[in-house]
Amino acid sequence: MPKCFVAAPSTGMPGTWKEPDGSEVRGIYTMKVEVYEPGEAVPAQLPTLATLRQRFWDEGMQALVIPAGEGAFVIGGPILDGVSESAMVNCPITFKHRAEGKM
Repeated sequence: MPKCFVAAPSTGMPGTWKEPDGSEVRGIYTMKVEVYEPGEAVPAQLPTLATLRQRFWDEGMQALVIPAGEGAFVIGGPILDGVSESAMVNCPITFKHRAEGKM
């Protein structure tokens, strides 16, 4: 069973999404993170924590800082403690809209 958590900011980041009809919808982008240790069944080919560290590690923050729109999601501190470098990490960004948010 993977470890699951929400990347900071846990409340998400405001943003917009373009609908097929061309309208823009306001909502919130969030990132749910799933960590699969070696030996666990992984649903798809995912990057390892070591690969993510190479791409997104911020030494000053001691965290993974993953850009998203005009901001970034942060994964670090106690969340990564004890996680092996070979662990597979799924961190999709999702968009949740508010019904009244059409622009």
